[in-house]
Amino acid sequence: MTHATLRSEFESLIDPYAPVGQLGTGFTFTEGPIWHPIDHYLLFSDMPADTRRRWDAARGVVEIKRPSNKCNGMTYDADLNLIVCEHATSSLIRERPELRPQMIEEVLRLRLPVRGVMRTMTRDVELRGVTLPKGANVYIHLGSACRDEALFTDPDEFQATRPNAHKHTAFGALNRACVGAPLARLEIATALDVLIERLPGLRFAPDQGPLRYTESMIVPSLRSLRVSWDVRAKSAVQ
Repeated sequence: MTHATLRSEFESLIDPYAPVGQLGTGFTFTEGPIWHPIDHYLLFSDMPADTRRRWDAARGVVEIKRPSNKCNGMTYDADLNLIVCEHATSSLIRERPELRPQMIEEVLRLRLPVRGVMRTMTRDVELRGVTLPKGANVYIHLGSACRDEALFTDPDEFQATRPNAHKHTAFGALNRACVGAPLARLEIATALDVLIERLPGLRFAPDQGPLRYTESMIVPSLRSLRVSWDVRAKSAVQ
């Protein structure tokens, strides 16, 4: 037996002794696949390459879309129209640059430049039933405030178009707000524009593992970040 069903009611839908054939190799991690029942081709997502690929008996495996926005779910509706679930942030920001400032605020909310700060209490304060006495040293976790579920819906989720992302505390607040915040936002926006223009198809490299940060209560930083991008073909010199 080469195939098995998890539920007995599906046993009539498959041939448990059908041979298993290999259609292609060289893929680190793929998702899908989905078979077109009339045109007889297979669609699947090559996740590290950020590419949607297609297989049919005549041509084998071919690339049909890059970037695919890390599509990780495909299905057909009743009329065999393809419906795709995509992690579309990269494409969205490329195609709608007017959303970049909003996306930058969401990035700052989740990956703020300073995780927290130390402060000394100047008077006794009761906070949610806990007394913070005068003279006590306290750690203010700005990152926790940026994920306040009372203010942000699904606070641990990255949403490029989150309408209230700007209400984060990445640069402090009130009379403790960072005076360099406008310059920092300008630097981020300029760097993003340059990266999108000069590095088309920017994505994680195939060998990039889970992102890991240095251990720091104040300023954590990435230990490494490996990326790939598409190289434009050079035009011929006349």
